[in-house]
Order: sequence, then structure tokens, then C-alpha cells
Amino acid sequence: MPDYFFWVYRDRASEWRWTLWSWGNRKRLADSAEGFSSRQACERNIALVKRVVPTAPIRYHESAV
Repeated sequence: MPDYFFWVYRDRASEWRWTLWSWGNRKRLADSAEGFSSRQACERNIALVKRVVPTAPIRYHESAV
């Protein structure tokens, strides 16, 4: 079983959204933050996240340094 999964759903405004969940502790890790007009657009956004996240740099707020 995978450690994480994307949950795709429609919100109250009938827009498509996704949430990334941790399977083990059932915690929300990320979400789409915006709705999409079609399921396909939502899935394209998931594909973008899956492709980009491994190379995303880490940036620190000056108070964390």
C-alpha cells in the first residue's frame, strides 16, 4: 500500500479539488488551494505537483535560520 494518496472531490461550488493525505497517520499534507472547473484540470494539477515537488528547493524564513 502506498504511503500517500491524492483524494479528488467536488466542493460545495461543484469545483474539483485534491488533497494529499498520508496513509499511515491519516494527516493532510497538502491541498489544491483552488478549485478547478473539470476533473481533467484537477488531475493535470496533481500531475504537475507530482513532477515538480521532488525538485522543489527549501526556503527558510529569516527567523528559522
